[in-house]
Amino acid sequence: MRQIRILTEREQYKYLPAIAITALTTEDGREQAFRSGFDVYIAKGASQFGKNTE
Repeated sequence: MRQIRILTEREQYKYLPAIAITALTTEDGREQAFRSGFDVYIAKGASQFGKNTE
């Protein structure tokens, strides 16, 4: 995250969104992502992988 924010100090990267994609689906995980400086939070629970949809 720190390296992304350093890049935004350069003119060509004035706004570079940071997106958190995580298996943490709790409200605490969401809050932690935003406190860490992420702009967007996407929860991808592990139960979604390998699910048989037939």
